[in-house]
Amino acid sequence: MPWFRSANQESTGLLLASFVLCMIAAQAHCRKYDTWYYNIPIATGAVLCGLVKESFTLFMPVFIGLKFWLEYWDVESGREKGRFMKCVKGNLITYGIIFFAMLVNVWMILFRVGVDKVSYAGFDEKTELWVYKQGIINSLFSYTKLYTDVGIVIILLAVVCYKAMDRERLKKQAGLAAIAGCAIAVQLVAHAKSGMAVRYMIPYTVAYVFLFVFVAYQFFEKDRVHRIVFYIVLLWLVGNGAKTAYVQAEGYTQTGRNVSQLLNEVCARTQEKEHILCAFSDEELNLASECWLEAHGRPMVYSWGSDGFKDIVQLTDNAPEAYSLDDVGALVCYGGQKESMLQLLEMEEEKDCGIYQFGEYMLIVPD
Repeated sequence: MPWFRSANQESTGLLLASFVLCMIAAQAHCRKYDTWYYNIPIATGAVLCGLVKESFTLFMPVFIGLKFWLEYWDVESGREKGRFMKCVKGNLITYGIIFFAMLVNVWMILFRVGVDKVSYAGFDEKTELWVYKQGIINSLFSYTKLYTDVGIVIILLAVVCYKAMDRERLKKQAGLAAIAGCAIAVQLVAHAKSGMAVRYMIPYTVAYVFLFVFVAYQFFEKDRVHRIVFYIVLLWLVGNGAKTAYVQAEGYTQTGRNVSQLLNEVCARTQEKEHILCAFSDEELNLASECWLEAHGRPMVYSWGSDGFKDIVQLTDNAPEAYSLDDVGALVCYGGQKESMLQLLEMEEEKDCGIYQFGEYMLIVPD
């Protein structure tokens, strides 16, 4: 979804996360773990990545863990004493910058922004625990079912084949699997209320890269048959994702056309001083619609909220008056809200108003 919904933060976050991971991979390949021309881009990219969105802030420790673990097991003398502290000291500034930036972001989220400001996400004391539990179950066995199924198969195969690996290598792969598991678990908890459909799957699915590539490939690379089966499974996973993305992209494009037609129709059927109500159950769509309409010469726009209609955005100099249902020139909502909105306006279809449908969106214009 980030590829065709370019306005989402996940697009920028994914780009920055990919850059950091590529730099860590290049650094490990060249065995230059404490060189500034790798560490500066890694630290900078990780900090910027964490600033993009909350889910990427929670992903920042993964950069530290992956960089450290690759270096830890790349020490030529595998039994060298004190290599843990040696790896830490050699990159202390890099780790410190990333970790400190993460703490600042978490502090801002918890104590400045708050985790209960959006109804469908975050955490609040009014939501019962079963809601979060169901959200995690939906994420695992509905929204990301393919990833869950393949991940379970890979883990089971790894358990069966673990004796084929030497002890040192097994420890390294176990550590990478632990990093992947922690990253996956953190994202599941963070999205427990909203679930992880579509764009929210990132960076959750990035964590599966460690499981699919770092862990699974190391188990199957020596056996040609296992390796071919592994590649086929990965290609099947990518193919399913591409098919789903194509269908979603078509639907998203059509949604954009419908919203565009809806808002242009509102402008065509209203005057500048008429009151317009945005009554979508989606508060983000209300906000976006209000901004668009005010930018196109309709300043008297009100958005639906828990305590009625309010003017959330004022982009013009003409402050709107207190609205009245008797003065409403147009109301936009979802098609499924038609009956409740007609009751709100105390109107009957075809008798007191005209109704215009644009896909799942509806425009009600009083006569």
